[in-house]
Amino acid sequence: MSEIRVRRAPDLITAPLDDGAMIMDIASGNFLELNRTAARVWELLDTPNTVSGLCALVLDRYHVTPELCAAQIEAWMADMRERKLIVVEQD
Repeated sequence: MSEIRVRRAPDLITAPLDDGAMIMDIASGNFLELNRTAARVWELLDTPNTVSGLCALVLDRYHVTPELCAAQIEAWMADMRERKLIVVEQD
């Protein structure tokens, strides 16, 4: 999944919180609360990006190895895809 470009799904509302963000899926009425790190990655998905691209943008802020960063973002993206909150960008 690391080179697949993904973006936020349409029709979502995001609200910042003191320690993260809240996403509301308008179609389903479901809410998802993001911690500060996930909220930063979510913010970066305002523009379509890849796992490696996201890691390049956050590695200097979070003290993790590139491998751990990629593994954690890939797992997070899989969860977000399952929830239909991100979609694969078509060429």
